Amino acid sequence: MMMSFSEAQEESSRVLPPSLIVNDAPMVRRLKDLEPVLYDASVCRDLGPELPLYTIYRTLWTDDKERGVLERHGLRYDVTDMPSLVLGEEHVKTFGHEHLDSGAWSHPELFEILEGEARFLLQRYHGEEVVDVLVVVAREGDVVLVPPRCGHVMINASPNRLIVGNLISRYCVQIYRRFIERRGGAYYLLRGGRLVRNENYSSLPEVRTISAEPCDFAEKGLGLLASFARRPELFRFLNGLYDSPQYSRSG
Repeated sequence: MMMSFSEAQEESSRVLPPSLIVNDAPMVRRLKDLEPVLYDASVCRDLGPELPLYTIYRTLWTDDKERGVLERHGLRYDVTDMPSLVLGEEHVKTFGHEHLDSGAWSHPELFEILEGEARFLLQRYHGEEVVDVLVVVAREGDVVLVPPRCGHVMINASPNRLIVGNLISRYCVQIYRRFIERRGGAYYLLRGGRLVRNENYSSLPEVRTISAEPCDFAEKGLGLLASFARRPELFRFLNGLYDSPQYSRSG
């Protein structure tokens, strides 16, 4: 569902850093949109299918110069606003997706926590098989790298609002097939921090939980956009122009 432009401006003024320019109405994901990937789909009836879960503001920048640099490097910056909600037993989350795989490579993605605390469920594939599952806990100021060939879900398991920015290639294509076919990610995060295996996956490794680690290419305290503006060449890996950081360094 799309807001009107005036509604988008009013809402964004309460959520986004004041320096960011909003040009398009955001997308609101509602409970009915996530029904295919929920731990318990009956919550759609109990809570109401129109319940807003999160809002996505796409293609943001701080000024025209930054817009031009982002476009020249084939990147875009988005922000997601997710309130604290529990859907039955499950914490609120994004739908989950992976990026189109060319057979040799797929686009990585960078996330930064602007407010709150996030958990990123990362599942790495070899063919159709999930060979590694990682939960990265990230707090305000942290940056998380989603490497190539990783499905990912963002979860707000905290009592506070979550606002997250992401830097990604403009050419990246999001794929939802496996998440729809298997009714979500490899694990569900429920009340009390319980991670429950999704039985629609034939076999799964044990999940590992880590805290986000510093990234060499994002200067602490500056944020992704300011770090990119200072040294855009360090972010060329988002379009595969040289090797991306290793999977073990994600987060």
